[in-house]
Amino acid sequence: MLKTYIKLLRMHQWYKNLIVFIGLFFGGMLFDAGSVVKSILAFFSLAFISSFNYIINDIKDREEDRKHKEKRHRPIASGAVSVKQALIIALLLLLLSLLACWKISTSFLLFPFLLLLNTTIYSLFLKRVAIADIHSIAFNFIVRAVAGAYAVDVKISPWLVVMVFFIALFLACNKRMGDALIKKDERKAEMFERMRLMLASAIIVSYALYSFQSEHANTFLMLSLLPATFLVLRYFYLAELDARVARNTELVFLDKAWVAGLMVWIAVCFVGIYINY
Repeated sequence: MLKTYIKLLRMHQWYKNLIVFIGLFFGGMLFDAGSVVKSILAFFSLAFISSFNYIINDIKDREEDRKHKEKRHRPIASGAVSVKQALIIALLLLLLSLLACWKISTSFLLFPFLLLLNTTIYSLFLKRVAIADIHSIAFNFIVRAVAGAYAVDVKISPWLVVMVFFIALFLACNKRMGDALIKKDERKAEMFERMRLMLASAIIVSYALYSFQSEHANTFLMLSLLPATFLVLRYFYLAELDARVARNTELVFLDKAWVAGLMVWIAVCFVGIYINY
C-alpha cells in the first residue's frame, strides 16, 4: 500500500519543486540555517499542494482514466485507493501545506494559492488550448522560483526567473513532442521540435545574461555557462534519441554524463557565489 500511496501522490514529480531552492542558493543564503529551514518548508508546502492537485484531478477524471491505456493503472482509476480514502489524504496534504506556509509567513499562502488556482484553470480549460497549456505549466515554475526567493527574503536576478520560464516551456515542448511521436503525429512533432530549438537557445542566452550581469558576476560564474550549455544540449540530445526521456523528464537523472555535468555546474556556481573570486 505504501507504493500505492506514493504513486497516488506522484512523489516522482516532486523534483519540480526543487526550483524553490534557487533563491537560497543564488541568493547566497546557503549557510544561513534559518533560510535553509524556510526553503525546506517552502519545498514541502508546494509539493503537498501539487499532490493535492493531482489527487483531486484523478478523482475528477477517474472514469475517463479507466479507458486510457496508461492512466487506467493509476490508484484511483484502478480501484486500489477509494475516492473516500483519496479525499482524506488530499485534505491532509492541504492542511500540511497550510501549516508549512504558516511556519514561513502568512503571506506565503499566496504561492500555494496561485499554484492551486492556475492548476485548476489548466485542468478545466487551458489543457485543451494549444500553446496556452504549456504557458500555464511554465507559470507554475515561475511561482515556485519566486516563492523560493520570497521564503528567504532575497532578491534574485530577473534573468534567472526568465531562464526558469524558458526551461519550463522547453520541457513542456519536449513532452508534447514525445507524445506526438508516440501517436505518430509527425506534423505536430515537427512543430514542437522547432519550438524546443528556439527555447533551448533562449535558455542559454538568458543564463549567459545572468552569469555576466548579476550581482555575483565573476570569472567562475561566467565559466558556469559551459556546464550549463552542456546540460541543455545533452538533454536535447537524450530527448531526441528517446521519446521516453522527452515525456518523463526525471529519466534524465539516469544519464551519468548529464548528472556529472549537473554536479560540475553546481560546483562552479558555488565557487562563484560563495567564494567569490
